[in-house]
Amino acid sequence: MLDQWLKWQSLHNWSQAQLLNKFLGWQPHLNPGIAFGLPLPNWITVLFTLTVLVILIYFIKTRILKTIGCELLAVNLVIIGALSNLIDRLIYQHTVDYLLILTGIINLADALIVIGFLLFFLQNYNRNQQK
Repeated sequence: MLDQWLKWQSLHNWSQAQLLNKFLGWQPHLNPGIAFGLPLPNWITVLFTLTVLVILIYFIKTRILKTIGCELLAVNLVIIGALSNLIDRLIYQHTVDYLLILTGIINLADALIVIGFLLFFLQNYNRNQQK
């Protein structure tokens, strides 16, 4: 909900860039592509996102609910981020990005997806190292 509120603010009230320096700040941007602005038609991105969400939800129901902890949190972070960006794609046909970090402009949903993926990867990497 926080991400959607920030996206709405960036479109309606805080539409001007407010930079702390040239590498950090608030800079609203409509991203028609996928990660790193790579171009892909919106309908393909929506279809891909829905497919990934179905797989992740199935994954939770069949495997992760048996375990509690970092893995469940990780997958839920990815799902929450993907849902927020999916809402953008359905409403605006773009994702609404607003945080300038170094040379990229991202949103909170993007950060949740990356954090969730990293947590999942590290959890499984550590589990495999212990075997």
